[in-house]
Amino acid sequence: MKMREGCCFCWSSWRGLWWWLGLLFAIWGSVCRGQVNIIGIPRFDQAVELVLRNAGGQEIDATRPFGPLTVGATLVLFCETKHPTVSHLAWSRDGVEVYGAVSRFSDGLLQNELRVPVSVPADRTAEYKCRGLNLRMDPVVEKSLRVEVSEHAQVPFSAAILPANGTFKANETVTLRCLVHGSRGPAIITWWREERLLNESTVSATPGITVRNGVTATESNLTFKVTTADHGVPIYCRAVSALSQLHENTTAEAVLRLDIYYHPIASIPKNETITVKENGPVSIVCALRSFPPVDRVRWYRSDKLVFEDRMKTTTTASPSNSSDTGSSSTAAKTDLQTNSLRILQMSRSDVGLYSCEAHNSAGWSARSNSVEVKVHYKAGMANPAKTAKQQATTEIHAAEGEKLTMTCAVADLGNPPATQFVWRKEGAYLSRSQTYTINQVQEKHFGSYTCAPWNGSGEGDAAAINLTKKEEAVLQASETTVLMIASILGVVGGTILLAIVIWCLCLSKSCRNRNKVQHICPLSIRIPPKK
Repeated sequence: MKMREGCCFCWSSWRGLWWWLGLLFAIWGSVCRGQVNIIGIPRFDQAVELVLRNAGGQEIDATRPFGPLTVGATLVLFCETKHPTVSHLAWSRDGVEVYGAVSRFSDGLLQNELRVPVSVPADRTAEYKCRGLNLRMDPVVEKSLRVEVSEHAQVPFSAAILPANGTFKANETVTLRCLVHGSRGPAIITWWREERLLNESTVSATPGITVRNGVTATESNLTFKVTTADHGVPIYCRAVSALSQLHENTTAEAVLRLDIYYHPIASIPKNETITVKENGPVSIVCALRSFPPVDRVRWYRSDKLVFEDRMKTTTTASPSNSSDTGSSSTAAKTDLQTNSLRILQMSRSDVGLYSCEAHNSAGWSARSNSVEVKVHYKAGMANPAKTAKQQATTEIHAAEGEKLTMTCAVADLGNPPATQFVWRKEGAYLSRSQTYTINQVQEKHFGSYTCAPWNGSGEGDAAAINLTKKEEAVLQASETTVLMIASILGVVGGTILLAIVIWCLCLSKSCRNRNKVQHICPLSIRIPPKK
């Protein structure tokens, strides 16, 4: 009742009535002159524009056909504006109104979304128009576009490299083909090695263009010689479609990663000499570069095969000389591998120049560089299985008062060669030179001596020397001399006696012969007397 009384009071007042009538006439006049829109916002002087967008929100260039669209696909178009003069948006196709979903957003954006199925031949030359209307539904602005419809299925803009398998043999000349489909007109094709553009000299042929069933295909060939350095390198084929619409993909790319198989390359990284103590372990690494991976590795010592590894698991073997030899293999997913030769107990017979070679499906590699392995061992040992006595005089005779020099002679000076010789007398240290000199032999000097060579590997086997007085030696020499003289005299006496006997025999025979002659002559010869 109060509201009615207030209203009655308001309208019954002549002053209030004239005030309301003046306000209504002012608003009506502004609307008729187009100075305000439906919500009373003043009109702007800026030009009225409409924006057309595709389903992805990208602006459409209305000066070019939109598409191509396939038959049965859904055409999605957005018409939008923020100008306050436009109070409504309407779609039409070839002059016939089609209805879309109108939306107004808080930022003042007015949008009309149109979704219609594509058909043939109706949409092949159809023109879609969006109109902006004011409060009186009069057209303020409009924008139209034409749709391109293809009866064939739409082929996406794509690129592919043939052959798809990038496995090639090193040092061969290969040709790659790049096929580009779905471009608007000829595609511009370039070749890239990693991120480096290949120059035109490597592209053997100009791009070829074919059109089948309305689909444009562009082809380009790349010819080059592959090397081991190309293993794992990506080759890109990149295509650009210069005539594509803004909403379409303008670039396509294909990549082919090269797998270059080649003979293994074997090398020993450690070029300097490897030195190890006798009976100690040693490991030699063979670095391998190969594709496909290495399946066998051979090890050589001074050009003689000593071990072969099948590159499966860590294996051990026991060749001659009582040394344990093994090989450890490490295979990676790349073309790099390693193989190690391990000798657990290094002996002097294992020294030499070591090298390796590897095998894969492409064949055997060249022999690697060689590394020398040396063994440090004590002096005096000539055979790893036996200990040889040092070649030194075991009995030395000297007389008191004379000067004596003893020398330590060693059959094997060891490795490195022994430079010092330790002399001891009955365990007491004397000297470190190869010779030991006594300027004047005395009673205290007689006894047992030892000399032992020494090198970096330690002290070798000692030789025993016994120094005795010279008189004992002279007596033994005199007895020997007497026996020799007696033997000589016996031989000489026997010879003389034999000579005398023979002479006597000869002499007696001669006398008998002379007597016979004298007895015969008086009987058989008569000499007449002289007258």
